[in-house]
Amino acid sequence: MEHKRIQYLPNDLNLEKAVLGAILLEKPAFQDSKSSNITHSDFYHDGHASIYLACQDLYTAGKDIDLISVNRQLQANKANIDLSFLMDVTNSVSSSANLQTHCIELRELAMRRDTHNSAILLSQKALDLSKDIFEVKNEYKSILEANEPKSNERLTGLQATTSAVKRMLERRQKLAKGERIGSPTFSKVADVVTQGYEKGEVIIYALPSSHGKSLIASLECLIASKANFKSCYISLEMDDEELGARWLSMESGISYFKIGKGNVSDFQVPKILEAQTQIQDCLENNVSLHSLSELSPKKLEEIIYLEAKKGVHNIYLDYIQIVDLAVSYGNTKLGSLNDFTRNLKRLAKKHQVAIIALSQLNREAYNSNKATGGVGDIDLFNTFIAASSTIENDADKIILGSVFDKWGIKETKTEGMETTDGFLKLVQFKMTKNRGGGVAEWKMWANLGTGQYKDLPQDLENAKLAFTEMTKDITDKSFESNSEHKTEFEDKDAPF
Repeated sequence: MEHKRIQYLPNDLNLEKAVLGAILLEKPAFQDSKSSNITHSDFYHDGHASIYLACQDLYTAGKDIDLISVNRQLQANKANIDLSFLMDVTNSVSSSANLQTHCIELRELAMRRDTHNSAILLSQKALDLSKDIFEVKNEYKSILEANEPKSNERLTGLQATTSAVKRMLERRQKLAKGERIGSPTFSKVADVVTQGYEKGEVIIYALPSSHGKSLIASLECLIASKANFKSCYISLEMDDEELGARWLSMESGISYFKIGKGNVSDFQVPKILEAQTQIQDCLENNVSLHSLSELSPKKLEEIIYLEAKKGVHNIYLDYIQIVDLAVSYGNTKLGSLNDFTRNLKRLAKKHQVAIIALSQLNREAYNSNKATGGVGDIDLFNTFIAASSTIENDADKIILGSVFDKWGIKETKTEGMETTDGFLKLVQFKMTKNRGGGVAEWKMWANLGTGQYKDLPQDLENAKLAFTEMTKDITDKSFESNSEHKTEFEDKDAPF
């Protein structure tokens, strides 16, 4: 049966078929579509709207949604839809994997049509001098409010458990294949504990000033892109060339300070060009940058909205304390860091992205804690919470980091090497929150000259050997011939 309609308004009939096909293919799919707040009126095609309405009727009655049941419900609703048309819709999709994304796009097209129609009506009324202009403005506000997303409908307990079982089986299948559930992190330990970062999560990395926050985020962004997870890096401190220099440094092992200043030798240039060749494809296809001088919460949501439509998985925000919070945003005044992190959670769930936000530990609290020997131990968490009281409640995962000096590493000497090439530090990380999972504590050697991080054995002697090898590796990559390198350790017991 052919259903005709004027084609000048925004619509995508293939998209509508994809949504309906997924719903008819898998039982839990209709519940997923409801969570995206679409209704039958969002479908441009009358036949598609009738099919969705029939699914809605079956769902409300607690009945299964399948091809036969929907066909019977269409007949009961006296909808002029034959079985061949319904089967054509079913054959248009093979899975419900992208259902939520399709539902969001479908809703947006419907909002465009609604806005278009409302704009025509309001423009006519605005030009009619017999109409009260304030009444026209109030009608305009009412239309805008009507287009705002509606709250989710009430779900039954059975629907909730069905969704949980589906999610469990999907994860179990991935784990059985040795696959990571979410996008990779900067550390193998964090990968194991978290199984990767998933859409809808907010992850906070909190470190003191000059401890490598941006290095960790840019490194993780590179790792994720190599694993084909699309990422967006929003920076308020670095421009695109600085970020590019860091990625070249991570891949080549040559200091990004030197790359940025052009202070590289004839021996190093080919290594840098080779590094660019190795990473250019993944960065071109999987990474977008927004280097900004200022960022308001409203601007942030605009960026996240646009990037989510492009299929971005991770949003890196560098960093949250310098976002302009003292602005009006919708009907909410975001005047504090706590309000802002709460808003991050809303954005992560609404747009289905993982938001990885960098945060700076309170300097005064950090220095005070360091003076008493606390930093590097369990007091890191208390230091952070003292600075940002409710972030702990809003984030799904929190990873804290600081330079660890309990092993008594006095200094790293690499003769003839600039400090920017051999700027090695031992950094302790502590995952203090992992919603739905365990926590962990681990240590890594960090080369703050190149942004390279290396997981360490959790004992002093093997960690010393790993440090020595990492120092030698830096020397090999930085010079035509190997220079001597030496690391001095004080004799202190490892804190295990």
